[in-house]
Amino acid sequence: MPGGYAGKFAEIDLSRGTVREVTFPEEVLKAYVGGRALGAWITWQRLKDKPWEAVDPLSPDNVLVFLIGPVNGLYPGSRTIVTGKSPLSNGILGSSAGTWFDAAMKMAGWDGFIITGRATSPVYIWVFDDKIEIRDASKYWGKRMTEAMKGILREIRDELAKKRPGRWPMVPPIALIGPAGENLVRNACVMFGQYDAAGRGGYGAVMGSKNLKAIVVYGTKPLPEPANKDAWKTLWTALAQRNIQRYGAYRRWGTGRGLWQFGWWTASLPIRNWQDEWHEKIVAGPQEYEHGLWVRVFWAGCWMCTQHCYKTAVVRLEDRPERLVSELPDYENQATQGSILDEWDPDQICINTMFASELGLDTIGIGGTVAFAFELYEKGILTREDTGGLELKWGDSKAWRAMLEKVTKREGWLGEALARGEYRAALEIARRKGLPPEKVLYYAIQCKGIEWGAHGIRSKLDYTRWTITYAVSVQGGDHTSIASPRLEDYEITPIINDTGAFCSFTAPPIEERAMWLTAVTGWSYSVDTLKEVAMRALMIQRAALLLGGPDVRWVRDGKAIDENPGRMMEEPLPSGPVKGRRVDPEEFKRELATYYETHGYDENGIPKSEVLRALGLADVDEALNRIRKK
Repeated sequence: MPGGYAGKFAEIDLSRGTVREVTFPEEVLKAYVGGRALGAWITWQRLKDKPWEAVDPLSPDNVLVFLIGPVNGLYPGSRTIVTGKSPLSNGILGSSAGTWFDAAMKMAGWDGFIITGRATSPVYIWVFDDKIEIRDASKYWGKRMTEAMKGILREIRDELAKKRPGRWPMVPPIALIGPAGENLVRNACVMFGQYDAAGRGGYGAVMGSKNLKAIVVYGTKPLPEPANKDAWKTLWTALAQRNIQRYGAYRRWGTGRGLWQFGWWTASLPIRNWQDEWHEKIVAGPQEYEHGLWVRVFWAGCWMCTQHCYKTAVVRLEDRPERLVSELPDYENQATQGSILDEWDPDQICINTMFASELGLDTIGIGGTVAFAFELYEKGILTREDTGGLELKWGDSKAWRAMLEKVTKREGWLGEALARGEYRAALEIARRKGLPPEKVLYYAIQCKGIEWGAHGIRSKLDYTRWTITYAVSVQGGDHTSIASPRLEDYEITPIINDTGAFCSFTAPPIEERAMWLTAVTGWSYSVDTLKEVAMRALMIQRAALLLGGPDVRWVRDGKAIDENPGRMMEEPLPSGPVKGRRVDPEEFKRELATYYETHGYDENGIPKSEVLRALGLADVDEALNRIRKK
């Protein structure tokens, strides 16, 4: 067995209530490594023959996969990947979370969990080393995040105290869903504790569709040793020292300075559902934001991480004397629970973020979806009758939180529509209002059903400077996996990170990532072999996305639908240093054609047969014949 791996995976069939050990051949592990690439392969292998496009992501046929990579536990700041068929895109996303869950999995002796079927009643999974139990979770079903987490962990800790008397156990890592996941809201996330989340892709809804409330893991085994311990020690020491020096801002502030940085410097911040992307509000700067709320502690970090980019805040509650301790929202939360609503008060942004997290919502996805509803109200497309009496005015956080709750409960026709995600909601609103779908989709800032992360493309000053950034990405609007015309970077880089599984904030150059995997596994990896691993994952994700189904597909008449929202193509930026700039349609066509060529797609955006077969993906090639032009 190569170094770094625990050596086995658990397949947990909730329909039958059974658990079995699964292993994969070494050639599969070497070709897909772990995390996102291996997760894409597992998902594809399990669903391809049903066939793919017939599988409802919220049915028992779907799989829910929790995976890590060989460097997890041995790397400062690694990630846990959650994947399966996405109920938002109908493709595959590698949804990534920073947490201690990955190290606990390794110390329990597992490289991943493959969850199938559907339990007849709510359950949670308890993993203690090699023993895996499926337990009743009825009393926790319907509970918000903190209450459910405390109840389950209290139950587990009492058991651990009896098993290990005299040794007070640490709090076991937990992955769980809130009411949004239980109610199959497609923007529900999988939370790792109260604040860390695998947010993109809607896998909280997949977890809820399986009647699975939580997974708790406790491991007592030593971590698997790297194949070359001396090389690993050298790499670890050098990386830790470099990251402390290079990323001092993350250690001090996390990403919370972004509300000022991406608004003022790069003019790429979503404001009022992307009507604008620039501001000059001093209240959004570190002096008012972090300095006003931040509690300076360093305990909120991922396993062995030298960055500790998560920070803690103390928030003032309206009309109440007490203060609330919470995570200080990172940039994405500041934007998608703040500026996108035109809310700039730091306390309100914290409360909005905590409220969404308590419901188990992906703050990015639901932020885009609810902001879309606010703009439709502003434009007169939605009325107070549609909103259940709520007046959706920009800057009104109380109305915002009320809408989050309506969506979570699927309350009224509008809550039901928004619970399906922004793209499907736009289609339903257009149908009910008797409007052309494109008129409503104009305001839906999403690609492939995935709402955009908080980095715009019109200014060209942010790292999302390409016109095709989200339009052709295999993860749609996910800002952590953007596309560019070049093959060497962007999409390839995050796939490698999510496969290893490295954190993008601490990851070394790609040459050193190859050295890390070589030192840990004992296999020989180079830059070229890592790119090949990433290309396999990319091709599987692209194929799954284009096949789609059963309700939404991203192919029309044999041609891929790779498009930007209408606003980005037609509306120039109204303010800021690059006022008047918009996406140039001709530039978009050129970049898209270049992307197709460099990534091995044909002129219709379908991966070429010879490229797929060279990567060993003959089954993917055969499946794509169902959508290729004859």
